[in-house]
Amino acid sequence: MKIANSIFKVLGYVIILGGLGTLIVFALYPSQDEWEYYIQEASVEEQYSTEDTTEEKPQKVSSTAKTVKSKNTVSLIGKWKVVYKSLNGAVVYDVKKEGKIYNAFTYEVQDENGYGEKVPLVKTLIIKYFNGKKGKGIYKVEFEEKKYDIPCKINLKDNNTFLLSYDYYGYKDTEVWKREN
Repeated sequence: MKIANSIFKVLGYVIILGGLGTLIVFALYPSQDEWEYYIQEASVEEQYSTEDTTEEKPQKVSSTAKTVKSKNTVSLIGKWKVVYKSLNGAVVYDVKKEGKIYNAFTYEVQDENGYGEKVPLVKTLIIKYFNGKKGKGIYKVEFEEKKYDIPCKINLKDNNTFLLSYDYYGYKDTEVWKREN
């Protein structure tokens, strides 16, 4: 009986330590999606850095610069409205570009009839990467007086609509952001 108890104790310690090791690895090292994000961001930075450093053929450099700029012609800057069923209304966000990233701030809360009230500016979304069509960022959410930074993906449908999707511990959602006129 003592041997069986010892075996179960050792097995329990191994499982606990293995689980802790796994949690540490997941906390410290990015997932495959995050690695792809870092690789994409590095390749974008390489494109821009090669444009600045090569001076032998300025015509080719300018043509590649035009190609890169043509991908990023859609701007996210401006007011965007999101309808929330849980609120029986909508929230209008003001997206501003600060450096290389876009930040969305709460601007106005509207009821189901469209009547709105301006609210204090609170940073709600940080878009760290956007290539003109898709992007990634951090969605800042407050729930039950706790603040969460949720990784999210942005998918631009057209000049006036983009989808913001996230999956946070099994809670999935996709929000439709419409450009406000």
